[in-house]
Amino acid sequence: MKLLIIGTNGVHISFDLDLIDPTVAPGVSVPAPNGLSLAQTYELIDEIVKYHSIIKSADLVEFNPVLDKNHMTENLAKDILKKWIEEF
Repeated sequence: MKLLIIGTNGVHISFDLDLIDPTVAPGVSVPAPNGLSLAQTYELIDEIVKYHSIIKSADLVEFNPVLDKNHMTENLAKDILKKWIEEF
């Protein structure tokens, strides 16, 4: 799939950790039961990275360290950010 962007210089990605199932990412303010699995999360991140040439900015939101368990969400967020930094 190829995206065409007409009349813009690029896009912004806002990745909300709340969309991931709380068994994978418990450290969020609004958990989404039956959300994305770990495998689906990494697939989505890989798909986003494919469009690095048009992504001009990105943020990773909704991490709540108070609700995190064993740094699960923190480590996942770090993995996502590392992938973005390497690819963007």
